[in-house]
Amino acid sequence: GHERTIFKMRDLVDAIIAHPGAAQGLATDLLKAYVTPEPSCLMVTEFAKIIRAQNFNLRAAVAMLFKSNLFYNRQFANT
Repeated sequence: GHERTIFKMRDLVDAIIAHPGAAQGLATDLLKAYVTPEPSCLMVTEFAKIIRAQNFNLRAAVAMLFKSNLFYNRQFANT
């Protein structure tokens, strides 16, 4: 399981980020909000990699998303 002892607020943040599904969940929510209501598993996986590579700096990750071809793909223009 994924268990942590929380003593300070920083411990809580670290525990959330360390959770195996954290990047996937964030990727799913951000893709749904900015790209398509039904992101593919591949989209989620790839964007989760970016989120982890950016050390959960969501400002940087979202900036990368906004600069990506995916964001400007006409397939998702009206979603």
